[in-house]
Amino acid sequence: MYLRYVHGAFNLTVALFVFYQFRLGRGMRLKRLAGETDPQMVKKHMRLGPYAVAGGILGFTAGTTLIILDKGRVLAYPVHFVFGGLIALGLVYTFMLSRKMVAGDPSKRTLHGRVGMALVALYAVQVLLGLGILL
Repeated sequence: MYLRYVHGAFNLTVALFVFYQFRLGRGMRLKRLAGETDPQMVKKHMRLGPYAVAGGILGFTAGTTLIILDKGRVLAYPVHFVFGGLIALGLVYTFMLSRKMVAGDPSKRTLHGRVGMALVALYAVQVLLGLGILL
């Protein structure tokens, strides 16, 4: 089924987008620790975040649908499915954390960053798992 390649290409694009979001977030943190601020970087990170979340959830939903249509069962590739589910949940959790952040309270901001780091690691493994399925 050729749609699996579309799914892979779409999710690779989403993964690269999440990596970019992480780079922006890390840049913001480094500037804040240095006593600086970059309002444009903050604005861009906040503006693009919902698109990363939507893309990740759409990719997971599409992948789940495709595997059901192709193989007839959702757990045909269980590790890939679990990693995709963890990524989708992590994206939603990070988004919810971002909406609860307030200036002067670093606890949610720190957790947001740590979950973001975990998402980058999960996406890296997920891409490798996906390539293993496709190739």
